[in-house]
Amino acid sequence: MEDPDSKPPFYSAYLPYLLSQVAHQLGVTHHRELKKRQIRESEWRVLTMLSGTGPKSVNELAMGTLIPQSTLSRRLARMEEKGWLERNIAPNDGRSFLFCLSETGGRLADDLNQLAMKAEAEDTVNMSEQELRQLRELLKKLVPSSRK
Repeated sequence: MEDPDSKPPFYSAYLPYLLSQVAHQLGVTHHRELKKRQIRESEWRVLTMLSGTGPKSVNELAMGTLIPQSTLSRRLARMEEKGWLERNIAPNDGRSFLFCLSETGGRLADDLNQLAMKAEAEDTVNMSEQELRQLRELLKKLVPSSRK
């Protein structure tokens, strides 16, 4: 029998916990698809970040993908070996590199992004377009780069 005076557990309303739970649940289907294709989630983050944009530095990719730079550098090298990325010397700093998608990487990113959108649509089927739009706008307010 439940105690009528009991409060819900702290974590049940703690925003980081709720966001973590949602992120995990929303990612299950997509991560399963990535695993089938033997693509790491971190590789997908790089591919999707470079998709439809210009070249990015390692710093920009680390910040946008939330992958530590040392890990990211190794990942970028492997992705380049697989033919997904192209590395070019930065025009304003001969010691730095900029990365962009190769033609193969671009096709792969498009395919994976379509899978991600399909998985998201399946996972949010109980939400209206207006609710999804509102949720995205609210979440963007919490992303540091969106607060400018």
